[in-house]
Amino acid sequence: MDSQAYWKNREAQQRKYNIQNEAEYQKHIQKIYQNMIDEIEKEINGFYGKYAKKEGITIADARKRATKADIETFGERPLNT
Repeated sequence: MDSQAYWKNREAQQRKYNIQNEAEYQKHIQKIYQNMIDEIEKEINGFYGKYAKKEGITIADARKRATKADIETFGERPLNT
C-alpha cells in the first residue's frame, strides 16, 4: 500500500469513527434532555397537586385556573420583555 492509499484509508476510518461517536453522543444528550423534561413535568405536576389540594379542587381544575391566569398575566406584558 502506498502512502496516498494509506492516508485515504486512515481518513475513511477516522470519519467512520467520528460518525459513530457523534451518533452515540447525540443519543446520550437526547437521554439527558428527556430525563430533564421528565423531572420538570414531575415538578410541575407536584405544584398542580399542591395547589389543587390547597384550593379543594381537582388537578384538572387547577390546570384550567393556571392556564387562564397565565393567559391573563402574559396578555398584559409587552411583547419585547
